[in-house]
Amino acid sequence: INICKNGLWGLCDLRGNEVVKPMFEEIIRTDFDYLVVKNKNKHGIYNVNTKQYIFEPTYDFIMFITPYKYYAVKDGDQFYLTF
Repeated sequence: INICKNGLWGLCDLRGNEVVKPMFEEIIRTDFDYLVVKNKNKHGIYNVNTKQYIFEPTYDFIMFITPYKYYAVKDGDQFYLTF
């Protein structure tokens, strides 16, 4: 469940326990253990379990395609991010 504190977004579980502290301008999509997030008008992919970015928010756009595959745009270049 998305939560918002002081204008930043995070996640909590169904019991209300904080899973990811509010630290994102926007959570765009939640897929399994990964979040497509937005900070400083850039997109990235965040791993909920490790509490680390898989891809730092340096992309102009990221869209979920299939598990572990995302379409991305950066500086006008289009490509896929896979992990």
